[in-house]
Amino acid sequence: MSVAILCPGQGGQTPDMLERWEGDQRYRDARDMLASKLPWDVAELARDQQRSTLNRHAQALICL
Repeated sequence: MSVAILCPGQGGQTPDMLERWEGDQRYRDARDMLASKLPWDVAELARDQQRSTLNRHAQALICL
């Protein structure tokens, strides 16, 4: 199996951008690992349109 990772450009975030991946264990593992390293909840942050576009938050969300 091949895996392609497509990341939106900064500014392409949407409030539901992470929810569509919830059924994928690989996503949940990556989210949990990232969440353990950050001082904020990445799922909650993704749903916040204003905060998710701030550079300090956007970079982590886009890569996730």
